[in-house]
Amino acid sequence: MATIEARRSAKGTTYRVKVRRDGGPPVSRTFTRLAAAKAWGADTETAIRDGRYAAGSGRTLAEAIDAFLACELDGKKDQRMLTTRAAWWRQQLGKVRLRDLTAHQISGCLDQLEQSPQTPKKNGGTARRRTPATVNRYRAAISAVLTWAENQAPPWINGNPARKTKHRPEATGRIRFLSAEERALLLAEVKRSPSADLYLAIVLSLATGGRQSEVLELRWSDVDPDRGVVVFHNTKNRDTRAVPLPSDAVALLRERHKVVRLDTDLVFPSTKDPQKPVDLRSGFRAVTRRAGIGEFRWHDQRHSAASAFADTGASLLDIGTLLGHRSQQTTKRYAHLTESRLRDLVEQAAKKHRVA
Repeated sequence: MATIEARRSAKGTTYRVKVRRDGGPPVSRTFTRLAAAKAWGADTETAIRDGRYAAGSGRTLAEAIDAFLACELDGKKDQRMLTTRAAWWRQQLGKVRLRDLTAHQISGCLDQLEQSPQTPKKNGGTARRRTPATVNRYRAAISAVLTWAENQAPPWINGNPARKTKHRPEATGRIRFLSAEERALLLAEVKRSPSADLYLAIVLSLATGGRQSEVLELRWSDVDPDRGVVVFHNTKNRDTRAVPLPSDAVALLRERHKVVRLDTDLVFPSTKDPQKPVDLRSGFRAVTRRAGIGEFRWHDQRHSAASAFADTGASLLDIGTLLGHRSQQTTKRYAHLTESRLRDLVEQAAKKHRVA
């Protein structure tokens, strides 16, 4: 039951509302208007009775988003996209108080997002609907905010309603890898490129299966030519990963180290800002176009490395370890590449143990 106490002073009258809670201290708040005090008391009683009350549940989603971005954004690899998605949620449901936020409201926004066409990036472009994968990223963004709010002390919300919303089934990941002929064409063409960085970056990508950011953000302190190893620190899942290097790649790194810059530790520094990695995207597109290799992205070099590992007899566990996969499910996309190795194992086992 809410009780209201009027307090009079030289500045005027204020109304202090106190709501009792079973098993916890009472909740109180002061207002300058009696009507506002009564409304808050009634809302808080209802929230406590329904199990929706938390110490910070009177805050709005916009307040939670702003606090989350201020506290949790540093160190995240997708800061720009996370900020963009959080801003979208702020616009959609920012005024809703956390205790009033429901899975139904979140699902409605996600349905609207999926059905509404995107603004074309170029004039005259075709407006397309967002993919299920994109909608899932927006769902993950608000879930991250609400999980953070749930874990505050005292909590801002009891439970995360985003967990009760539907996860959209996503299409199987695209896998494109170089054939032996395409690999030879690419390497021959990139050797003729005016970029001093592009050839070494592509060799390291194809040799290690490193992601673009992992390779381009390499530092000389991460390279051990004596052991023939590079260590990737800036990984997608934040796990440090050491990957062996073939002798050709080690030789290229030793040659590059002879002319290392003194104003940066980066292996591939930008000429404009030596503390940032060089941007090789346009150069990569140019060499793939000249080599006649269609529909090939930088990330496809990672798939090409996995294909090369499998072709030499690597198991799925080996491939997952080299590529830095946390989930075996992610590595299973390369299962068809290890079919010949598995066939040989089955054949050898059959001969040894006379299964027929």
